[in-house]
Amino acid sequence: RHRKTVKHTVPAHTIAATWWSSDLAAWARGTDAGSGDLDGAVDRLLAAVTAGGPGYVAAGGIGDSPAVWTSADGQRWKATSLPLPAGAASALLSNVAAQGSRIVATGLEISGIGSVPFAEYSANGGTTWQQVQLPGHGTQTSVTALTAAANGFAAVGPAGPPGAQRVVVWWSRTGIAWKATEPSGTGLDSPGSQAITALSAPSPASAALTGAGYLASPSAEQPTLWKATTG
Repeated sequence: RHRKTVKHTVPAHTIAATWWSSDLAAWARGTDAGSGDLDGAVDRLLAAVTAGGPGYVAAGGIGDSPAVWTSADGQRWKATSLPLPAGAASALLSNVAAQGSRIVATGLEISGIGSVPFAEYSANGGTTWQQVQLPGHGTQTSVTALTAAANGFAAVGPAGPPGAQRVVVWWSRTGIAWKATEPSGTGLDSPGSQAITALSAPSPASAALTGAGYLASPSAEQPTLWKATTG
């Protein structure tokens, strides 16, 4: 008799992971609030997290769909998969910010014609979500940073082809209706591409914005610091 051994290969997939700490010294890994919230069979990706809503809100994707996670204490996380934007083949949320119970997450949706930024908005701490389209600047546009500011929300991202990207700023008082502008001046006035990849305000009520990013030309790349007001 011969015994035949059959090996089964389990396809690799991505799971989401969180860590929490009460003193910033000792850290423990977060867990599911329900079965598979962080480590289900379908790929799960966490890209951003903020304090707000019930305690904390994270944004990312489950499979090809956008998704959010909520937690009261940073230890146990509940996942919510959101519908794909109309006509999109896939979408991922990459930024999230909160004004108390009002939460905005921004990301990128991909379809046969290219990719465009979009937003998800919650007025009740992440319990329910409403999809929002950001004012268009073409298919070569994305959101690289988002913050709570001026009692609303501000976001930035690049628009245009590689080598000639310009910065776009989106602002919303409500999280639902958005305005877009293209700033210029010191820090964004070199030839080539400009990008702001980090954005902050002193407080959620402040209209002052500080952004950090880079200026790039075919021959060099240098960091840039950008200051503006919104609202």
